[in-house]
Amino acid sequence: MWRICFPALLVLGLAPAQVSLATTRPEHGLFPTHLLCDWRKNPIGIQQSRPELSWQLQAATRIKPGLAQSAYQVIVATSRTELRKGHGNLWNSGIAHSNRTIEIQYAGKPLKPQENCWWKVRVWG
Repeated sequence: MWRICFPALLVLGLAPAQVSLATTRPEHGLFPTHLLCDWRKNPIGIQQSRPELSWQLQAATRIKPGLAQSAYQVIVATSRTELRKGHGNLWNSGIAHSNRTIEIQYAGKPLKPQENCWWKVRVWG
């Protein structure tokens, strides 16, 4: 979702804010909300080759003491259809064992000018 020093702007579309894969079961813990790219919701015209992705965590029920994110997976695709299928044709981070939810740097295929991209994140707690 991006490119630095390109004469043309990139068009970036993000998945809806409360996106998670089917295997994420919010009723059993945490789920990601407020997905941001370079600190913006649904930005258009990002000029970064490696934009930063961030999200907030929300608990499905009252947070239990010690409940925190222990891992995440980011999937970035060129279409909503690919994203829904779980195909990260631009990037699939795999399971990253980390509690970080901000400034996760895109590390996928090079992004093209005027390319629409969608992303989602799955978290483990």
